[in-house]
Amino acid sequence: MLQLFERGRQIQFKMKSFANKKILVAFPFAKNPGGMDLIMADIVRILAENRARMAIATVFRRDLKTIFQKYFGIKVRKKIKHYYLFPNLSGYFNPLNPLLLGLACKKAIKGFRPDIICIGEYSYEVLAKSRAKLIRYTFEPVLLDQIVTQKVVKLSPVERVYGHYIKAIAKIAYSDRVNFDRVIYISSWAMKLAATKNLADQIIYPPVSLNKFRAREKEDLITCIGAFSPKKRYELFLEAISKCKEDFEVAICGSLPDNRCPYFVSLLNKIKKLKLEEKVKLYPNLSLEKLEKIISTSKICLSHIEYFGIAVVEQMAAGIVPIVYQKGALWDDVVEHGKYGFGFQNKKGLAIIIDNLIADPKFWNKWSKIARNRAKYFSSLKFQREIEGLFNSV
Repeated sequence: MLQLFERGRQIQFKMKSFANKKILVAFPFAKNPGGMDLIMADIVRILAENRARMAIATVFRRDLKTIFQKYFGIKVRKKIKHYYLFPNLSGYFNPLNPLLLGLACKKAIKGFRPDIICIGEYSYEVLAKSRAKLIRYTFEPVLLDQIVTQKVVKLSPVERVYGHYIKAIAKIAYSDRVNFDRVIYISSWAMKLAATKNLADQIIYPPVSLNKFRAREKEDLITCIGAFSPKKRYELFLEAISKCKEDFEVAICGSLPDNRCPYFVSLLNKIKKLKLEEKVKLYPNLSLEKLEKIISTSKICLSHIEYFGIAVVEQMAAGIVPIVYQKGALWDDVVEHGKYGFGFQNKKGLAIIIDNLIADPKFWNKWSKIARNRAKYFSSLKFQREIEGLFNSV
């Protein structure tokens, strides 16, 4: 009875703390939504469920209800105000998001007059002019792509151009004049790279759907999930796979934005050059149903540097053993330097780990159980409790 009473008090407290607050959530909702969009969408859901008065600011108009359900499996029942600058345009225009999101925020601040603003990643000067409490969820500290990638791999021409683009938007999207009440980091690795010394800053790991992929009868299959982008380093995986001695198949699944087609073609050419046509298959823009069918039978997943790596943890929840690059949040935060999965530094080392897991079912089964148990730490419920606590505290 006492437990029911305490639970009732908790629910009442949450309703009181959120019901009278006007909260604006701003993030660059991409045409092909990614990890940042998933996290910010779930924050919207949590706040709406707590009866906050909600508004969203994006550069382009999005069908929020449909996209939240289609891409994230999130149902938002409450009506949410939506402030935007332009109609729903092609993915080619996604690079405009960080440049123009500040203008969308300005429009929303004027029309909505929020008590709290929660923004994904950026710090536009217009935020400092509002009287709202400010929260920033940091996914990729400024120039992080360049800083980290340059230390471990040779940059491609495309990535060098991307680096100049990042430097350009840094002048617009990151203002030193904005003092946030809370800055949240997606991982300890991202927080370390940002070199923050603010005691109010904290880490909140993103929500992971532990039931997204069902654990079915496994096959000798290796999977990679993520957008077909040069940052994912799929070409390195292909070179390592070509050195493996054991027999297995590989499925690389991810979204394919219009502006990433050249990279996708380069992967097809790489597969042909390495004579991996029978072994490796690329699956762009799969439906969730088809993706689940492939992933659920996988034994191993591969990933390079990530700021967290939601897709990897989702696969771990289905008993899939992770092999990740020994730098980044997956190595530091998720597998904890080999405690809950494997790490590699070069192509030869990756090939050896793959062969060992494929060749020894008992060895794989041991690590499958370890991975499944570790994934539970990053549950959606844990994320919800921490987000509710965050908004209660400002």
